[in-house]
Amino acid sequence: MNQRKTDPSSRDLVPYDPTRMVKAEPVYGDYYYGYAQSKSAQAKSYLQLLQRQRKLALGVFAAVMILGLLWLFTRTPLYKSTAEVLVTPLSGSGGGNSELIASNLEVMFRIRTVATQVKMMKSPDLLDTAFANVPPQMRQQGFGTRNSKLSAYPVTITNPKDTEIVGIEVLSQNPKAAAAFANEILLASMNRRQENARAIAEMATEQVSSELTDTSKELESKLSELAALKRERGIPDITEQTKTDAASLAALETAVSTAKSDLATAQHRRETLARELSRTSNKVVASTVFSENPTTRAIEDQIEKLQQDKAAALLEYQPNAPEVRNINDQITELKRREADMMKNVISGQTVAPNPIYQSLSDQYVNSQVAIREAQSRLSVMSAQTDQMRARIKQLPDYEEKVTLLMGRIGELQTSKAYLTSQMQALRLSMRAILPNVVPITHARASHFPVSPNIPISLMMIFAFAALASLGAAVLRDQLDERIHTSDTLEGSAGYRVLASIPLVRNGFQGLVSDENCPSGLLENFRILRNNIFLTAQGPHPRVIVITSPSAGEGKSTMTANLAITAAMSHKRVLLIDGDLRHPSVHLTFGMSNEVGLSTVLQGEASLEECLQQSSLDNLQVLPAGPTPAFPPELLASPAMADLLASVREEYDSVLLDCTPVVNLSDGAQLASLAEGAIMVVSASKTERSSLLEGLRILEQVGVPVLGIVYNRSAETEPTEWTESAPKALPYHD
Repeated sequence: MNQRKTDPSSRDLVPYDPTRMVKAEPVYGDYYYGYAQSKSAQAKSYLQLLQRQRKLALGVFAAVMILGLLWLFTRTPLYKSTAEVLVTPLSGSGGGNSELIASNLEVMFRIRTVATQVKMMKSPDLLDTAFANVPPQMRQQGFGTRNSKLSAYPVTITNPKDTEIVGIEVLSQNPKAAAAFANEILLASMNRRQENARAIAEMATEQVSSELTDTSKELESKLSELAALKRERGIPDITEQTKTDAASLAALETAVSTAKSDLATAQHRRETLARELSRTSNKVVASTVFSENPTTRAIEDQIEKLQQDKAAALLEYQPNAPEVRNINDQITELKRREADMMKNVISGQTVAPNPIYQSLSDQYVNSQVAIREAQSRLSVMSAQTDQMRARIKQLPDYEEKVTLLMGRIGELQTSKAYLTSQMQALRLSMRAILPNVVPITHARASHFPVSPNIPISLMMIFAFAALASLGAAVLRDQLDERIHTSDTLEGSAGYRVLASIPLVRNGFQGLVSDENCPSGLLENFRILRNNIFLTAQGPHPRVIVITSPSAGEGKSTMTANLAITAAMSHKRVLLIDGDLRHPSVHLTFGMSNEVGLSTVLQGEASLEECLQQSSLDNLQVLPAGPTPAFPPELLASPAMADLLASVREEYDSVLLDCTPVVNLSDGAQLASLAEGAIMVVSASKTERSSLLEGLRILEQVGVPVLGIVYNRSAETEPTEWTESAPKALPYHD
């Protein structure tokens, strides 16, 4: 029983080195144990795969492209319109006491942020209002409904980072409908904001009006009380100094109230600023300088060196060899160390004060100053008010009561005048409130749809079609049991390829001995001859059987041309047609088949009577002869063994053309009598399982397998005959 992959010889006279074997890897469904392939060889294998499956790949590509184009051009186009607005704080103008309005409305007006505005624009109520304002005909054309509401609106509200600009994007089947809806959302948002601002102003006006009413009522009450006192007890003799003191008391009490209000406002502002300061850093990094870590760079150099060592080791060892595993462990450890270290280190930083923190600090200091000023003013005004009250208490009871009453009346008159002016200013501001949503760009009808995007969609369809065709080709090739490459053949069989015979485009037109034989075809048969007879260690086998797994592999033509090239090297060659079922050698050489091997084995004629001379002096042919009744039994007879023993001594090489070894016993019977066997495999025809079965049969009968001939190979340049040879007959198996 011969062992595979132990023959030191190689294809094309190159020594076969088993140490260059690599682990089996998938090559589009074919697993091989061949030579390590370069990137160019891998690229070539891709091209060969596409060449083999070109019809399927082109069909899938065309089908996907057609389906993709149908999907693309039957989709309803969608148009996008965008309106942009600038969100600003609420503002108003009304002339007059503008500083007074600002100070009083600052607490009541809530300044909406951009995020709040975006949230408001997304609210269903606002979108319903805007959509209801779109004309029904546009709603039908753009959104497929005449209803005033949609369950889901094709609206996107965007806000670019670090800006106060808000974009309103609307998708619609009609460009005019998209623009109309976007503009209606913009208008509804502006109106909503103005309504909210007016509502806040109305609340402020109502509060001031209530205070003015209460002040007016109290003033009328005090005036009535003063008039009643005058009627009952007459007008007291009040000096000018007393009148001045009463007016001063009213002014001081007003100043005390103002100081208390200012103190409360300043304290509230200081607390707010203190909270902001606690959340803000006082320093920021203005600039940072980075430098490369030298240790990391050294580790990267070591990894690169180990990768080179690994590539060299893979040429001599398998990937699971201890030498390769040791290098992999070192690379893994270095990568772990590199991951644990910072790739860059900070070599310098520039720290600068935080401008936001400085601004908050300045405002905090100002609030402290305002608090102290309000406290000081309150203290002074309170003291003066107490002094004035003490001075007035020194008056007689009636004069004191009248004086205090007059002071209170003066204070109420001042408050009434203040509230009246504030009411007038609020009414003016309500008329002049400006929206805080300022349009930047109104939406316009677009002329080009955003979906589908024709250029991008075409590129995606093309890419998907290419991937689908490639995937189909790979899948088909994986499911294909046929052998397509010599590397796949070596990997599947475990035997070397003796030669790759190119494909003859116009079929069998003659033998390699004919004058018009293509030079490439003849040269490949010379390579086959040399790999059989010149590279063998010790005496080469003289009796060689040539077979194939199944019919139609080209073994008979292969045997005839091998016999011719062997005879060209001055060897005495005998070609025996051992295919008693379907003989063809006599047709190939244009000879008679009336007598031959079957005649000799049955004892009806001698060997010398049946031998026929070919056009080459040292090549003789023994045709199959008439087909016997039981070919296997005839080949198994002692006469066959005696015949081979006798011709072995007379010829340098005896070549036997026999039947396929799979499913027929003739080939195995002849192979058991030979000294060596050659298996012929046809590219894109022989199946892997059939090849392995044929090799198993040869191993069982104990014949050494010299190698495999890869026939009709697409890896070599195809050739063709320029004209038929005169003696050639139109036969090729």
